[in-house]
Amino acid sequence: MIKNVIQQLGFALLIIGLFTLVISGFLVIALFAFILLVLALIGDHLISLKKTQISSDDAFIDSSTAAQRNCK
Repeated sequence: MIKNVIQQLGFALLIIGLFTLVISGFLVIALFAFILLVLALIGDHLISLKKTQISSDDAFIDSSTAAQRNCK
């Protein structure tokens, strides 16, 4: 009888361990996906900042060439 109880307890612990392993695996995958999402958003933000900087440089070049044309 004690052996039967120990076997049932071991089986229950095995099932709990497997569920814990599966849940922790999902959490690791979710954490990895979240990190990739954050990196993608940061990269997108940096790209948009660079595009804004390029367009402002173009505007500066356009205004300086316009000023040179007005001086002539």
